[in-house]
Amino acid sequence: MTFKLDIGKFPSSCDIESRFEDLAAAAKSVYDEWLQDEDGLDDVLGAGGICQDIASRMLEVLDGAGVQFSTTVHTTIGENHVFVVALLDDGVFSIDIPPHVYETGGGYVWKKREDAVFDASVIEMMRIGDPMDEETFNETYSDY
Repeated sequence: MTFKLDIGKFPSSCDIESRFEDLAAAAKSVYDEWLQDEDGLDDVLGAGGICQDIASRMLEVLDGAGVQFSTTVHTTIGENHVFVVALLDDGVFSIDIPPHVYETGGGYVWKKREDAVFDASVIEMMRIGDPMDEETFNETYSDY
């Protein structure tokens, strides 16, 4: 498929790197809302973790930064985990906070880490694909 790359149409990875503190703060707000009892159960999530909620809140930050095409992706490689994939000016990037930063456990049973720290250093962004048009991005990543 051939398309004309419209440089400057989307924010770049550098633009998003400058928003890492905002992404971390969004994740921290989800973490702060996560209330587990002494058995590790939450009224809404049960024994489950918060990666899906963190990814969703990070999408809101990216939307505010002008990222028009982003989505959450669920993987089961190693562990069940949800993270963000975004179409940026310089490629497709995964944007994530690894679950070990804020929770311990495995599968569908997670407990809140009381010593979790949220700052720019916990954000992981990795280029996973070349620049592409919006249609190709949606076809490639919207089914996850």
